[in-house]
Amino acid sequence: MANFEEPNDETNEIFDRAILSADLTRYIDYKLVVNNKLKVIGKPQKQSDINRYLNNIDLVIYLNEQIFNQLPEEDRKIVAESIVAGIHYDTEKDKLNVSPGDIPEIHSGVVAKYGVDRYFGIQSLIKEIFSQTKDTKEQEGQEN
Repeated sequence: MANFEEPNDETNEIFDRAILSADLTRYIDYKLVVNNKLKVIGKPQKQSDINRYLNNIDLVIYLNEQIFNQLPEEDRKIVAESIVAGIHYDTEKDKLNVSPGDIPEIHSGVVAKYGVDRYFGIQSLIKEIFSQTKDTKEQEGQEN
C-alpha cells in the first residue's frame, strides 16, 4: 500500500510557481502528494468526477520527494516545469487534459527552453539517484 505524505513547503512553492507560470491556476485546483515509492519522479493524474465533487480537486500530482530533494534547486524547478508541461486546460471544451509528452515523458517546450543537454542531463541524474537509492535499500536489507 502506498504511503502518502504532504510535501515540504519548499517543494510546494516550486510546484505552485510552475502551475502559476503555466497559467493553470485560473482553471484547476490541484494537490501535490508525496509518494516516495513511486518509480518515476513525478506523475500528474486527472481526478475522477466523484473525486472532484467530493474533494474539489481536479488534479493530483504524485511526487517522489525523496528523489526530488536530492536534485540541485535549479534542476528541481525544471523537473516541476516538465511535470506540469503535460497539463492543459481546454477552455472551449471546459476539459482538463493530461498528456505524457510529445515523446513519452519528454515535453518539447521544456527541452526548447533549457536545451537538450541540460534536459537529458537531469534525466540521467534522476536515473542515477533512483539507482543509488535502490542500492542503498538493498544493502540495508542485507544488513538486517
